[in-house]
Amino acid sequence: MKTLKYYTLVCMLVFSLIASAQDVRRGYRGFIEYDASLTSWRVAQDYKFDPETGVEYTGIHRKAFGEMALSTSHGYQFNPRIFVGLGLTGGYSGIHDGWFAGMFVHARTDQTFGRFTPYADLRVGLVTHAEGGLYISPTVGYRFNFGHRANLNLGIGLTLRHMGETDANSTFYYNNQGDLIHITVGRDPVMKPYFTFRVGLDF
Repeated sequence: MKTLKYYTLVCMLVFSLIASAQDVRRGYRGFIEYDASLTSWRVAQDYKFDPETGVEYTGIHRKAFGEMALSTSHGYQFNPRIFVGLGLTGGYSGIHDGWFAGMFVHARTDQTFGRFTPYADLRVGLVTHAEGGLYISPTVGYRFNFGHRANLNLGIGLTLRHMGETDANSTFYYNNQGDLIHITVGRDPVMKPYFTFRVGLDF
């Protein structure tokens, strides 16, 4: 019986959030958000140099790497559909065991279809990241209304990092103590995709 009551309460809460859908007001608008991103690389467990064949890699496998970041952006809501602003981001990257920071241009469109309020946004910026400075991050998601001044946003998308091409067949990564942590095998792609989940508030 208690389970049914909790289930009913949760359903009523979700319905009330959706039912309160309303357009975003014109004027200043700000965002505070948390990002979690995931990608993978072909990595080698170890390597050795052979005078005849060159570098030989052993234990090649695919490994997942994640990163976490906090961001805030601030700008102007031109009408209920269009927002443009500037933002700052900073976080931790697992692929090189280090911190990064950056800034970006933020464009977003909010839509209202009856009680449903989806959105799409695009971020283009530069970060102090070992994998490359330029990134592009498109996202689609849903805005839960808490009133005119505060909304919850949940989104999924991609973060594309411009890697550039290298002459070498591998890339070495180190941790903050200068120890080799892994070797990425193969040439760097031009754009490296990360799957990104984003949650935050706008106000």
